[in-house]
Amino acid sequence: MKKTLVILKREYLTRVRTKAFVIGTLVTPFLLGMLSILPGFLATRGGGDRQITVLDQTGKSQFLELMASDGTVVFAAFDLVWLNGKDLRDAPLIERKELLRFRIRHPADRLLFVDYVEGKGKAFYARICGRDMEGMVCKPASSPYRTVGGKTTWIKVNNPGYSQAEGRAEQSHVLR
Repeated sequence: MKKTLVILKREYLTRVRTKAFVIGTLVTPFLLGMLSILPGFLATRGGGDRQITVLDQTGKSQFLELMASDGTVVFAAFDLVWLNGKDLRDAPLIERKELLRFRIRHPADRLLFVDYVEGKGKAFYARICGRDMEGMVCKPASSPYRTVGGKTTWIKVNNPGYSQAEGRAEQSHVLR
């Protein structure tokens, strides 16, 4: 028993009681906590409309894979409302989109600039429905990022046949 205590004392003095061990013991929980908090903080403090998604091989968003934590997560940026401390919410959408386009480096594996389609809404919607995608958002090119008369200037047009819509509200609620 005495030999065991001597060995434990020696190990304690040579390994545990070192500055590196003490610093590591104190810093590691802090770093792990920051790593778990940082993605949520960045997602809520960003400068515009954005979402995370999982894309399949064709570039189609896969909600169920995202919910199952299966696949590579991509950050999709739709709009830019703040830039270098400047409020861009009163600028026209088309200007904000162009500012955003040139802020995203290409190629970006996990960052996706969500482009726009002008003047071809019906054909675009038909293609969305044909590819079994959720829907599209329609916004006037000159619209600010504000409510006008208590209403937004954009319209979300859902695909009524979207295969991943069923049960989605219940699954989304789990994340909150």
